[in-house]
Amino acid sequence: MKNSNKLGLVFSIVAAISVFLPWAKASSSYSAGGFGSGSYSTGAISGITLGVGIAGMLFALAAAYLSFNRMKQTWIVGTIMLIDSVYYLITMGNAGGRSSASYGGYSASASVSVDPQIGLFVFALSSLLILVTTLKDRKG
Repeated sequence: MKNSNKLGLVFSIVAAISVFLPWAKASSSYSAGGFGSGSYSTGAISGITLGVGIAGMLFALAAAYLSFNRMKQTWIVGTIMLIDSVYYLITMGNAGGRSSASYGGYSASASVSVDPQIGLFVFALSSLLILVTTLKDRKG
């Protein structure tokens, strides 16, 4: 443990744990003129159930291994993890939508939204900190 990058290892473990936290929450609602309305919301979806979360877990474990062995290439894995989380945040921001229609005296509308949750933000922050601490360790 003497030759390991302790901060990189800690942030890698935090990133691996964050995959089991909620990453997304989806909700939808509808309204059909005088016929009624309703809404539906999923519970929080953990990162491990998503493909991006599984990839994040593999990269977090790789970063932990590389940090433990104090390899100079660890910052590359941190960069990939950061790109992974930012990509998912952008994808999630583009998900969802709203639609409405009317015909004669009748109207209907529906909306769907997907919102990021705490686990994704923890993963993104951990990835950034892995990148920063391992770059600092690489130069030192």
